[in-house]
Amino acid sequence: MAVVVGEADHVSIQASWTRRDLLAALGLVLTTGLTATVSEVIFADYGSRSTSSRIDLEAKIERFFWHFDNQEYAKALAMGLTITESYRAGDPAQYCRWLNNIACVSVWDGQFERAHDFLSRACGASVEPSAWWLPIVTSNLAYVRYHLGWRTYDLIHHVEQAVLDLQSTQVPRQAGPWLQLWSRMSPTGVAAPNTLVPPFAVLTRLYSREGRYREAFESGEKDIEIQGEAAQGMRIILGLIARPAYRERAAFEYVEEVDQIYSPSSSSAHMMALRDVIIADLKGTAPTDEYSFSGQVGSIKSVYYSWTTFADLKYLLAASNSRHLRNEFGRRVLESYEESEHSGLESVQRIRRLLGA
Repeated sequence: MAVVVGEADHVSIQASWTRRDLLAALGLVLTTGLTATVSEVIFADYGSRSTSSRIDLEAKIERFFWHFDNQEYAKALAMGLTITESYRAGDPAQYCRWLNNIACVSVWDGQFERAHDFLSRACGASVEPSAWWLPIVTSNLAYVRYHLGWRTYDLIHHVEQAVLDLQSTQVPRQAGPWLQLWSRMSPTGVAAPNTLVPPFAVLTRLYSREGRYREAFESGEKDIEIQGEAAQGMRIILGLIARPAYRERAAFEYVEEVDQIYSPSSSSAHMMALRDVIIADLKGTAPTDEYSFSGQVGSIKSVYYSWTTFADLKYLLAASNSRHLRNEFGRRVLESYEESEHSGLESVQRIRRLLGA
């Protein structure tokens, strides 16, 4: 059977068709007796490879979230970098989505500065200044800058707007999760899968840094209202800022609701230890040693927690009437880190200087 070559093939061969593509197509036609133009065979081969590539990418994405759900952040980051590169020359929104996602994983792996770079690139890569997802990236960026101790005052307005934007009914349903550093899950029984949680928790931190404790407390209460039992960390934060916000009674009730069964296994032990210290401070009694902060140091997120602890001590407990709680909390955490392999971390050194230890 003769090989049929179309008119277009006599004129030119597209530059993207390499010599190897052409030879492979001709070989397929000659060996199988297939009646087709060279271009049809090449396009069919490209389609097959495209399908295979898409299936491979979907498998990598599934693997990324499997590692993420199992708190294997280093493995998730390695997989996420490959996925992000796949989208570099493709869909801009997906490229920014994955820059955002690997930034979040970098944070939970304790790599805050690397996360800042990814998020900055996502902001710069946006081709639509009004893209619906920019509030997510902006709020994640504010969260990272806060914990690094960098300037955040000029981001408060943007995060306030992000709260409004992400509560809007105009926000589309996401094709895939956009990770949020202020929330790892959707409100149980309230939101559908992939529903975004407004960044009230980020606002609470930014307000506290500026000494706006009453506003910070109100923002935290809104976060608890939305996330319910999942907002365990926010209950702790409200306990830390209770005195300067003059909301001791309400904070006491929130902190009493902190429970191991609602906290991730990587943080449950030190969450309970901090709960004990806060309740003792609000009651004016000495905390017990029933729970140890060694759980924080032994956690797979120990480096991350050292940075968040530094920020909590420096910003949430900056008020003069919070100094006793700062010293009690800081001393116990520092002692735990000093006895571990993490004693030389920059964040631990900052805690040491902050406490004058």
